[in-house]
Amino acid sequence: MLRSALLLATLAPAVSAQTVWFVDDDAGSGADFNDLQSAVDAASPGDRIEVLPGNYPDFAVISKGITVMAETPGTALMGSLSLDGLPAGELLVLADLNYGPSAGIVALSCAGTVLVDGGSARFSTFGCDDLRIRGVRSNSLSFRDSFVQVTDADGTVGGIFVSNSTAILSNVTSEGSDGFVETGFGCTITDADPGLECRDSDVWVMDCSFTGGDGDIGPSPTCDAFPENGISARNSTVHIARTETRSGSQFPFGTGVSPSIDAFSSQVLQDDSLAAMQLRGGNRVGETAEFVIRAGTGTVGRHWAGRTPLRVPFGATLAVLHSSARGVSRGGLPAGG
Repeated sequence: MLRSALLLATLAPAVSAQTVWFVDDDAGSGADFNDLQSAVDAASPGDRIEVLPGNYPDFAVISKGITVMAETPGTALMGSLSLDGLPAGELLVLADLNYGPSAGIVALSCAGTVLVDGGSARFSTFGCDDLRIRGVRSNSLSFRDSFVQVTDADGTVGGIFVSNSTAILSNVTSEGSDGFVETGFGCTITDADPGLECRDSDVWVMDCSFTGGDGDIGPSPTCDAFPENGISARNSTVHIARTETRSGSQFPFGTGVSPSIDAFSSQVLQDDSLAAMQLRGGNRVGETAEFVIRAGTGTVGRHWAGRTPLRVPFGATLAVLHSSARGVSRGGLPAGG
């Protein structure tokens, strides 16, 4: 409650609460509402809804900037939340709310600012102009056609997907989901996911860690799930500072089967790297990649698997500026990484 109160105090110039509504799923408690959706429907822009401990079904916030917060952090369990049509100039705040394992937040066409502070949720956004996520636990983050800032993630995120968006990630740890093979009826392969996947986007990462999902060995080479990259970029620019990147592993080969950073038709700008890395780029017809390493700490010269640390394929451009990296080689990568 203290953190939420401080949050609202910080946002006081933007959020002037007209009415405070209380919601309790226990009938007879004296709260204004027993149903959260009814409270949301009754609220006017600028109102605050405080949710008492309990379990609440799915709800939607349409075209209004309000605050929905747990009275006691972590005690209100939500169903899924749909946000749609937040007008420009309005602010929607969601504070200290927890969503079920299969539930989450879907935000559509939000021209205003959405701030999610604390709690836990899966996220999927389409067309949000200003989404800010702070101190949230999440097993999945997916952003399309949006501008998003994610800071101080609580725990490890289960993979981040960014498409046609601008994203700023700070103090975030993400591990892609593992691949696996099912052989009960034929061969069914579920691919691993990167720690961070960028498509047609501009992405800044600072003080982060990205690890690709592990692979799985099937009964034959055509029935293997391959490990994934720490960062995978397509037609994107990725700015990296003070960040670790690692590929997933695949028994019995260990790490290094896939490059930690995999870029096609992309530019990767790396400053003050904390991690050794292996790069791949420009392996397909018409695709190129540009890697720029600046002010390296010297750790670039050691790959996690002990292989050649920094290999730049034909078709890619490498610039190393003010770095102590050693052991750079040029040539195509072997099949599979």
